[in-house]
Amino acid sequence: MTQSDSTGSVPGSFPDWFWARHSNPWSGGSRFAAMPLLLYAIYHRRPRLLAAVIGFLLINPILFPEPERTDNWLSEVVLAERWWYEQGHTTFEPRFPSSINYLSVPTLLVTLYAALRRRPRLTTVGGLLTIGLKVWFVDSLVRRYRIYNCQ
Repeated sequence: MTQSDSTGSVPGSFPDWFWARHSNPWSGGSRFAAMPLLLYAIYHRRPRLLAAVIGFLLINPILFPEPERTDNWLSEVVLAERWWYEQGHTTFEPRFPSSINYLSVPTLLVTLYAALRRRPRLTTVGGLLTIGLKVWFVDSLVRRYRIYNCQ
């Protein structure tokens, strides 16, 4: 049913309650909002804020209750990701849309470096690109998931 991805994790094997809680739109929306806070904490050398953001990102998938409805894009992102991994796909594979992640990782690393070096334009552009690539990836999954569920 599920396969381990090339990073060694098995996202599709997380329990149902995990996915149900993570499908709360507040979970996905707040994760997107965390990137600017993460970059701000690094750029301005705020270790407590950095620790709080990282801690929040770690508990985020189970922080919010299971939503009453999942007929919204942010919930569909989580449902589509689960479906994708359960189909045997991986986070990094040489096929679209997983191939987008090969662009995301170096973009994120450059962005984090720019924040450390306090380069405001590169940090801002890199942050926007990182978020944009993530949106491209998950939106591609949502479109495939919708097609799959309509058949």
